[in-house]
Amino acid sequence: MPLFSVVICTYNGGRRLTGALDSVLDQEASDYEVLVIDDGSEDDTADVIAGYSSPLIRYIWRPNGGLSAARNTGLAEACGDFVIFLDDDDRVDPAWLSSLGRRIDADTGVVTCGCWFHNPNTGESMVALPREMPEAFNRVTALFLAGTFAVRRELYERVGGYTEDLPISHQTELSLRLVPELHGAGMAVASVDRPLVHIERRAVNQRLWRPNDTLAGARYLLDHHGRQLARSPGVLANYHAVAGVAAYQVGDLAGSRRHFLSAARADPRHLRHAARYALSLVPALGNKVWGRHGTMVPHAPATELEVR
Repeated sequence: MPLFSVVICTYNGGRRLTGALDSVLDQEASDYEVLVIDDGSEDDTADVIAGYSSPLIRYIWRPNGGLSAARNTGLAEACGDFVIFLDDDDRVDPAWLSSLGRRIDADTGVVTCGCWFHNPNTGESMVALPREMPEAFNRVTALFLAGTFAVRRELYERVGGYTEDLPISHQTELSLRLVPELHGAGMAVASVDRPLVHIERRAVNQRLWRPNDTLAGARYLLDHHGRQLARSPGVLANYHAVAGVAAYQVGDLAGSRRHFLSAARADPRHLRHAARYALSLVPALGNKVWGRHGTMVPHAPATELEVR
């Protein structure tokens, strides 16, 4: 049984998959397997994988069902003690798995590392390291992004893997279930205080905000994890604010105002929440600030959400 199962989910990723796969096969460590989950691709992904002769690789095709469903297929097929998911357009350092492995002991349930964010449009890069998360996440020091955290397989199985009908915030929703389970099992989070994963990410003003998906995702988190999020008033308020902007953009002005008012009540110290509520009452001003469908606006990590 390998220590790590590296799961790479892809959909029509034949052109970009090789970079991720080559970087995984170039690891200093040897105690791992690689599962490529093809989520119903219609391109040459199968031919690309057939070009590899490594015994570490297992290729699994499944009908298209979305990223979370593909990840759950990978989880069900994994044999390693720890499972780590990597996006098909990311790259990892040769010391990725060996560095994570050295931090694992009998009490480790999750092990995390940092990453580099690369903007493909500008060539700029920045580093993100595991950090102390808010009280809603039990203040664990972690970074919950694809490639930056490995989870003991039995913990994944206990929490049921990824939620498949969630359009966004998959990692955040998982971590909200994972952290309490980790605590209940008496397990700890270990971290490597260095970047080991290369992630392509455009600047916040270059990412497309999809109001319907954003609204559905934020409301799911508020509905299913509201009590836990309330342990960190600022985080709870930010989710209400994100839902408020998205609701405004899809034309649900009443829902938008309810979310902005909830944000102001959750975190009254920050007047921006009350200001957004006031803006929502004057559509001519709200339209200038938030625009309509497809507006390019910030979409930051889930524990540091920002809205305009």
